[in-house]
Amino acid sequence: MSLDQVQRIMNAQSVAIYGASDDVSKWGGGLMHLLLRHGWQGKVFPISRKDSVQGHAAYPDIGSIPGPVDVACVAVPVDQVARVIGECADKGVAGCLVISSNFAEAGEDGARRQQQLVDIARARGTRLIGPNCMGLMNTHARFNLCNSSATEFYDYMPQGPIGIASQSGALMGTMLARAYACGIGLSSGISAGNQADLEICDFFEYLIADKHTRVICLYVEGLQSPERFRALCRRSLAAGKPVLLVKAGRSESGAHAVQSHTGSLAGGYDNLAAVCRQLGVQLMDDVIDMIDAAMAWVSVGDWSTGGVAVATASGGGAALAMDALEQAGFDMPQLGADTQELLAKWAPATHLQLPLDAGVLAAHGSARDLLQGMSESMRAIMADPAVGAGIYVMTTQKYADVCTRVVVETARSCGKPYFLVNQASEVGSAASRSMREAGLLEVTSLTSAVTVLKALRGMAAALHRPLEPAAPMQLPAAVAQLLPPPGPGPATVTLSEADTKALLAAAGLPVPRQALARNADEAVRIAQDIGLPVVLKIEAIGVSHKSDMGGVEVNLTTTGDVRRAYDRIAAAAGRHLKPGQMTGCLVQQMVPGDVELIVGARWDPQFGTMVVFGIGGTLVELLHDVRILPAPFMRHEVLPQLRQLKLYPLLTGYRGTTPVDLERLVDTICAIGAFTCSLGPRLLEFDANPVRISGSSICIADARAVVQ
Repeated sequence: MSLDQVQRIMNAQSVAIYGASDDVSKWGGGLMHLLLRHGWQGKVFPISRKDSVQGHAAYPDIGSIPGPVDVACVAVPVDQVARVIGECADKGVAGCLVISSNFAEAGEDGARRQQQLVDIARARGTRLIGPNCMGLMNTHARFNLCNSSATEFYDYMPQGPIGIASQSGALMGTMLARAYACGIGLSSGISAGNQADLEICDFFEYLIADKHTRVICLYVEGLQSPERFRALCRRSLAAGKPVLLVKAGRSESGAHAVQSHTGSLAGGYDNLAAVCRQLGVQLMDDVIDMIDAAMAWVSVGDWSTGGVAVATASGGGAALAMDALEQAGFDMPQLGADTQELLAKWAPATHLQLPLDAGVLAAHGSARDLLQGMSESMRAIMADPAVGAGIYVMTTQKYADVCTRVVVETARSCGKPYFLVNQASEVGSAASRSMREAGLLEVTSLTSAVTVLKALRGMAAALHRPLEPAAPMQLPAAVAQLLPPPGPGPATVTLSEADTKALLAAAGLPVPRQALARNADEAVRIAQDIGLPVVLKIEAIGVSHKSDMGGVEVNLTTTGDVRRAYDRIAAAAGRHLKPGQMTGCLVQQMVPGDVELIVGARWDPQFGTMVVFGIGGTLVELLHDVRILPAPFMRHEVLPQLRQLKLYPLLTGYRGTTPVDLERLVDTICAIGAFTCSLGPRLLEFDANPVRISGSSICIADARAVVQ
């Protein structure tokens, strides 16, 4: 239903403007002027006490307008907005574009005013865009209701294939201005403002369905419907439309760590990043980089193989470019024999591999020779099978005009991503104009170039991988029986290590043999039953990080060791804990391990169960070497994330250690993911740390959980 109405709004045939004025410096007057400026063919109805506004007959109210009205622009004082929305709803207007502000963004009173608007509109089937938004545009219909300084600055509206949905009107204008400056247009742009009614996902869905849109850019401050967002991302990729996203508010105010390590390792923005990674959405840090990546995509498209070729007239520029690309994980292409043979016509034997040095080619002495040499060399390089993309790094150099001409020719003809990195400031302004006139991408820093290239590679990978979501996990009956029963009592319960491991055992996960001892004599008897060596760990209410207080004793090989260890732990409890807080010691089989990992989970209110895994042990927070996967996930998703760990070499036999059985490790992570996901919101936090691994031996040596 919302898609039909959004399509009617974005393809409106009639618009009423509240606050219409002959003064274009006012919001209503400016919107009307911009709507008429680009040749839109629909009907404009200014609402005014005057007889006419900007040459169009005016009406005292919307009810006086003959015929239907698709969209009403509302730019009136805040105390009049509710009345206006009611009039529009009575008229049957499809959508009200509420420019007026001082609603939810202004506090509790504003939030109540905003909810009143929504109630009035929804009761009669009218939808709201905003409030507190800057408008929208559909370039292919020449329909512009976006009162951004960008649309005021340019006297044309270039049509293009980039769709934007943004909560920020100013940032939408920023992206629009950037695209215009590069000679590339948008398909549609929507400023969602406060998202009181229609929200980002409604406009995302519209852009997916829009035949003119090939790539989608989203600026998001908060997702109102995360599951719908996930489904739309998959739909967009299925339609061949990559998605790029910038999220504001990355820092986590008031870090939440409760009792588990996982709470401090899986923050809100980290969870969103994991969801985007799983869905194939390119998460960006900056809206300019986002729109640059979109422009690069629509100018060339798919890039799935090959490294990045660098050309420049600066030795230092080449070195910095190669450093940046290698650090970002790009391959350095090795040119084939045929390519080298052609390069040898123009360059000495020392310069037959990348980067291409235009300064060496310029040594031939004339601009004409340089043009021919660079043109032939760049064609050969970009045709080489090892090359997937290219950049030219321009500094304050001689023959900049010649090099720019070659860059334009190469970008137009090579069929691969190729763009200019213009570091010459105003000295390079002529190059900027040439790129803009050709509708080609130019960036001003190597950082932006690398960011765009990474996004291009990510978009191509997203379109070439399976789209099916993993099946949801079912809670095993044996596990359900061990959970605290619902009812009176605390809202959340921190399970003991023993109780947590009982859950894991019921789920078929590898845990060591263990039992709880109430005194030293019991500890000795249990150790003899389990078999020495053993570990002793304090069991005490509210104690999570046991080793910090001297509550763990390891590698106890004799019964005497066990007795003395119990006494030491009891003494530590006497120093650090309240009387009666210690309930005993867990006597546990000593588990061998060359590597210690953490595998945990946290319930995210927006995205559900988030599984965390990485290098564990007592230094887990200090190392922060973990990856996150939203559950449920597919088995093939795990190993690529393991390989992203900084200390991944520890798993492959670093310095003579036994390599980890990666297949079994992946199976274990998948099993823990299934277990934690099956508990859903009942499991708030969980971590297994350490998971001790030696070759094919994997065992959860310690674990804790917070349930509700």
